[in-house]
Amino acid sequence: MSPEFNPYSVGDGADNHSVAEEPRTFWHSLLVFVRVGLVSIVWMVVYFFVSAMVLGFLTGIYFSVRYSAGSPPANPSAWFSIVWMLAPQVIGVIGLVLGLLGKLPGTRR
Repeated sequence: MSPEFNPYSVGDGADNHSVAEEPRTFWHSLLVFVRVGLVSIVWMVVYFFVSAMVLGFLTGIYFSVRYSAGSPPANPSAWFSIVWMLAPQVIGVIGLVLGLLGKLPGTRR
């Protein structure tokens, strides 16, 4: 039984230096950091606006269901305003954190 060819094997004399990527310079690392930061900010803005649109859509459904039931919706209490204010901001920060961690497309180092 002959061994099959393995395309992923390195030669017997290969060490880690021959398969590792070349070292990054200070400027290259700085440019990667700036690129990841800018793309993460773009993702934060996308998460913010998409969550605000979804929240607005759900609020419209809430009011239309309340009006169709025959009773006018009660005046929105403080929790309604707090959710409208905090939810998009928190979801936007989650997008920023995921971007900085390299979990979103375009933010991998």
